[in-house]
Amino acid sequence: MKMHKDQIALSKAIESGDTDLVYTVLLRLKESMTQGDFLMSIRSMPISYSLFLQYCRQQNPKLLEDLYYQEDNFIEEGNCKVMRSFDDERLDDRTETLNQAIKCYQKGRHDFVIKQTEDQIKLLKYQRRLEEEFNRPYMDLSLHQTIYRLTVENNFKVSEQLRKEFKVPDRRYWWIKIQALAEAGEWVELDKFSRNKKPPVGMEAFVEVCAKHHNVNEAMKYMSEVSPEQKVRCLVKVGNKKAAADTAFENRNEEELNFVLSKCGHSDRQLVESIKSMKQQLGLKR
Repeated sequence: MKMHKDQIALSKAIESGDTDLVYTVLLRLKESMTQGDFLMSIRSMPISYSLFLQYCRQQNPKLLEDLYYQEDNFIEEGNCKVMRSFDDERLDDRTETLNQAIKCYQKGRHDFVIKQTEDQIKLLKYQRRLEEEFNRPYMDLSLHQTIYRLTVENNFKVSEQLRKEFKVPDRRYWWIKIQALAEAGEWVELDKFSRNKKPPVGMEAFVEVCAKHHNVNEAMKYMSEVSPEQKVRCLVKVGNKKAAADTAFENRNEEELNFVLSKCGHSDRQLVESIKSMKQQLGLKR
């Protein structure tokens, strides 16, 4: 580099495998050449060009976007615009930047990302209306986080409207609502929801959220409706290892007995002996 043999220096830096050394030469080149000449000189070296793109991603996002534009890399250019939209403080500016991203994706014929970006614009507008109506922050939450927060705050009708508007799959929506109701301590509403129709997530989901929030009595209400293959695990989750062992024995399932045994601690010596006896009995019956 001191001899101004920068291209040779760059080649040697790449051969060394030392990325810091490559960056040192790249930045030297960037300062000593026009931007056009600099880019032309490094494009023929994939490693150096890739490292420069990585540098731009962290230090100069606008230049990165310009490079993708020059290369007709529409998808990456659109991605840059999406990332840039987060810097826009006004909603109108943000939606405009996202609409520019959609135009890039349309050029790249990437239908999936077009739909996702359109949905993001729709969600942002929806969140702004929610903020105006409830005087609480919703902007920049994901769709699921928005539904979750609305449910925790007892805005059940609005969360249901949001689910329909964005076509959230039943199974995913049930999981979100079950967990949100449990966090809010809405046990009556949770019980009502469980009877609404056959849960697409299984009754063990209700047991799990109740146990997570240390409400064993509530969890036991759902135990009778838990599928047989999940009952032992659910009983362990609520801390009833004795009942779990008895259920496993009734099922004549040694694997389930071993599972309960694996969850026993030093204070469960009597239960451990009981489970060992159960396993012996199952062995004799075979």
